[in-house]
Amino acid sequence: MPIIHKADELLTKRLAPLFTEHHRVDFGIDSILEGQSGKQISITVDDVANPSVALLRYGTFGIFGGNATHANAPALLQSIDLPCAIQPSPEAWMNLLQKNYADKIKKIERFSFTHEFIDAGNVTGIIKQHPYSNSLHEIDTATAHAMENEEWHKYHLLNYNSSAEFAINSLAHGVTIDGTLASVCSAALRCAQGIELNVITLPAYRNKGLAELVAAATMAKAIEQHLIPHWDAANERSARLAMRLGFKPTGSYFTYYLPQ
Repeated sequence: MPIIHKADELLTKRLAPLFTEHHRVDFGIDSILEGQSGKQISITVDDVANPSVALLRYGTFGIFGGNATHANAPALLQSIDLPCAIQPSPEAWMNLLQKNYADKIKKIERFSFTHEFIDAGNVTGIIKQHPYSNSLHEIDTATAHAMENEEWHKYHLLNYNSSAEFAINSLAHGVTIDGTLASVCSAALRCAQGIELNVITLPAYRNKGLAELVAAATMAKAIEQHLIPHWDAANERSARLAMRLGFKPTGSYFTYYLPQ
């Protein structure tokens, strides 16, 4: 099946109707259909000119769209590059997924939050009062370029095509301690509505509150640009951090993980 790495205006117009019934748990659909592209973003369709089924991929995550009863739907499922974590998709797709991968699927719970109660003053206060605030900085192109070769921070750039593009669009902030980039928060996904926050702190620098500091800085930048900062947690540690930043829990959902 054809694989496209960037949706142009015409393809977006054709794909948008395939994703109208989805419960959105992050900005994946909106970001990709608005044209975000990068090393790990792709769109698999059965027919570029007249798509009936599609799979949006961003990193490990995937979302199905279109008619799950279409003749090409099984072939789309079989084309999945594993591993892949399928995000909530319409019930017919989830049933088809269970039918095709029943012996492989692992359900993983994730936790959702709303930004609606975030206090911008509280976010600014976190930055001002933090003991490492003097070590906080925006990520420029040179730093982003260096991150591409680092074991941990390279994952920040996977949804972008270059370090320059990342530095311009990701609103990333980091904390550097004794010459080491210890923690970074960036927009893993970005669309007209908002950004999807992604935080990575090096193991040796954890439990210092650095994740809270860099997340607050990226949130503040997003709020300044009238963008929604969105948080989606994979575990309780991430959920607790979200609540310290002012996010309020709204429940949980499951991804369906297919191992390699």
